[in-house]
Amino acid sequence: MKNIYKYLSIVIFFFIFQASVLAQTDQYSLAQQLDSVFTKGIEQQLTPGGLLVIARADSILFSKGYGYADVNNKIPVDAEKTLFQLGSIGKIFTAIAALQMVEQGKLDLNHDINQYLDTWKINNPYNTPLTLTHLLTHSGGFDERVIGYMAKRNDAIEPLNQHLSQRMPSLYQAPGKEINYSNYGYGLAGLLVEKASGQSFTTYVKQHILEPLGMHQSTYQLPDDWNHAPQFAKGYRTRETFEFIASYPRHVPPAGSILSTASDMGKLLQALLQKDSFITRAHFDKIFQKQFASHPLLTGYSLGFEAQTVKGNSIISKGGSVPGFQSEIIIIPELNLGIFITINTQTDNILDSLAQAIKLWLPARDIAFPAIIKNTDLERFTGVYRNNRCNHNTVEDVLELFQSPINVNKTKDGKLSIVYNGHYFIYQAINDSVFQQTENPERFLVFSNLDNNKAQSLYTSLEINGWNLPVSYARLDWYETPRFINDDFPAIVMPIIGAYFIIPIFWFFAWILRKIKPNILRIPRLKPIPHAVALIFTGLFIWHLAGFFFPFLKRREELLFGMPQDLYIYKYLHWAMIGCILFILYYNIRIWVEKQSWIGMRIFYSLFTLAGIAYLLFLYRWHFLSMAN
Repeated sequence: MKNIYKYLSIVIFFFIFQASVLAQTDQYSLAQQLDSVFTKGIEQQLTPGGLLVIARADSILFSKGYGYADVNNKIPVDAEKTLFQLGSIGKIFTAIAALQMVEQGKLDLNHDINQYLDTWKINNPYNTPLTLTHLLTHSGGFDERVIGYMAKRNDAIEPLNQHLSQRMPSLYQAPGKEINYSNYGYGLAGLLVEKASGQSFTTYVKQHILEPLGMHQSTYQLPDDWNHAPQFAKGYRTRETFEFIASYPRHVPPAGSILSTASDMGKLLQALLQKDSFITRAHFDKIFQKQFASHPLLTGYSLGFEAQTVKGNSIISKGGSVPGFQSEIIIIPELNLGIFITINTQTDNILDSLAQAIKLWLPARDIAFPAIIKNTDLERFTGVYRNNRCNHNTVEDVLELFQSPINVNKTKDGKLSIVYNGHYFIYQAINDSVFQQTENPERFLVFSNLDNNKAQSLYTSLEINGWNLPVSYARLDWYETPRFINDDFPAIVMPIIGAYFIIPIFWFFAWILRKIKPNILRIPRLKPIPHAVALIFTGLFIWHLAGFFFPFLKRREELLFGMPQDLYIYKYLHWAMIGCILFILYYNIRIWVEKQSWIGMRIFYSLFTLAGIAYLLFLYRWHFLSMAN
């Protein structure tokens, strides 16, 4: 009997060993495919350079550098030494550091984070407390903040506590309601690590994560003269040629300011797959498993990663994007496989190609989807929705408006069509408020918050770098849509206000004609003051458009360092325009009461008044009247 068990054990071990060998062989073939795609991408000038690492828990299957770290000086990428800026991939280290503090009993995932803040507090007007879990799953409910996120020199970087106490965005909704990606939420998680550990965030990560793993090249320090140091890859914008993009330090390192090499990131991949470093296995499960999603069918967040399903395979991924760089980590736990990719260009064509190659290689697993139903009340879902990752209380609100809204329409055959960023997709109903994409059955639209029989919220996933990113959208009213603001509103308001400059020209020609025929064009006139105030407003309006509004929209990158002073002073011009329009409104009433001028002029003056009020309401809606530095 013992011999039977012995032989049976040998047979089982043999089959397990064979399966492991076959799995590794298959993964080596994936490495060859991705190497081929990356090499072709370099040849096609999709990116100047990059890194690719493929790892198992027990080994590095593949690690290679491609192309140039510095195009002009022809410095090649070195997988061991070249440092790439990884952007939000740094959030992985923030999540690990926070979980280490949890394991030491210094933080709790589910306690109100205000109990850890001493010199200042988060203003939370909602009944739901804001927790560390909310911060790490991007479900805190924070507004977005872009203005003032970066500095031009390292000596201008503010200590994390100081910066967050002055610049922390407000909560626009209750924590735990929906996903909205938040750099400042992760910045706050990093501050909690500082409070709990008694060390600066970057020092803590270096001593307790990077050094124990042997990630000695990795750093949060981007020196001011980095572009003269050969170990730092330069970032580029890919057009007809590679255009260099300058990089700058950030005030919020926990949100993603780490730089690393292929060899260092391979060590991170192995540690994650081994699940026996940094933290206990129970907390590793929180990194590998979905902890929050806006709907169970949608991509959500673990603590640190996007958690998604591809061809039935559970995958966690984390992307990173900073000017001039794009990065991605993909971990497939069931296959004991981790992949790291980074490139030094901000266009993601090659990352999309690599993602498609990985997806084609993945085995297809059986998936049970809900049955399709017929939903006849589709009108309540149609409309224009914009990404809720915006600042609902500052001028930054308008910046997000033009970043690829989703247009939802109904089709003749009872489905929904959406247009996003030039792409067209069809979705069919699987229940009263959930729709499944016909092309990719793992993609869904989820509508919620019906108000006046119209859905106010839309939850879905966007494909960034080839992998799903959960996003939340909010319905726009007709006067908030990009089409109205870009086309309809200017077509109505600008001609009416601008036309007032024609009046002095009319007076001039009338004066010349009356030199010839004294009685020609003698019509009742308005008194001088209404004309003068209207002309002043028209001048202020044109000055505001040319000097502030158009430059504000064009200087987005400059806003990263704060509101430029030459734009900030225009807040005083806003109030001068309000003063003018109040005078104009007063005189508009008087000219009708006193029947000044002829009726055509009175009608035009009224239209001018309404156009001026409409423009000021536009400035009010998009927070320009309350503009802060």
